[in-house]
Amino acid sequence: MACGQRIGARFCARRRGPVRTARKPLRRIGRGTLPCRSTGLAKGGAAGPPRRRRTGRRPLLATGAGDLRATAATPLVTGDWVLLDGDLVVTRLPRRTELARGAAGRAAARQVLAANVDLVLVLVSLAAAPSPARLDRLLAVAWDSGAQPVVVLTKADLSRTADSEREEVAEAALAAPVLLTSTVDGRGLAQLRGHLGPGRTAALLGLSGAGKSSLLNALAGT
Repeated sequence: MACGQRIGARFCARRRGPVRTARKPLRRIGRGTLPCRSTGLAKGGAAGPPRRRRTGRRPLLATGAGDLRATAATPLVTGDWVLLDGDLVVTRLPRRTELARGAAGRAAARQVLAANVDLVLVLVSLAAAPSPARLDRLLAVAWDSGAQPVVVLTKADLSRTADSEREEVAEAALAAPVLLTSTVDGRGLAQLRGHLGPGRTAALLGLSGAGKSSLLNALAGT
């Protein structure tokens, strides 16, 4: 089960304080099985794609059982909760949320990027004027996931009109909170941390260059 702070594959799982899953002995379910969470950081192998699992503080590699590997329509993704029998994944637990996008070249296909997240942080850089159409597309993906979207305007230190741009984005974002942030001068980071409370998991969504890595490093204090 996930505990502590994990950052990988643009996915940030935060566990702070005495929450139910943190630092407590794992409760075994059934005979020889235990719950754990995928971090999705391992490379595949010949016998099916191994995935890195976290059980308490101990990461391990596990492979899917034959029936699970054969179900190509629902592969394991970052954030999935699964049941293990030794190092074998025997089943995937139901997902609360699914962050997905359309698969390239297949109009009807969905590619699930992460599961069981509470927040989707939609990153928009203010190094250039925000595109309303692009923001709409990103917000549509975030809302469809079932998680709560939060629009994070990054690189505010590079814009002379950051406050007015925030107001314009807030009008387009409707019910999603809009935060103005900068990893250079630190503005907005405390407010963002307030959304990432104990026991909450967030995924970052944004174009290349939006500042995902810089924001993760700032939040992690590195």
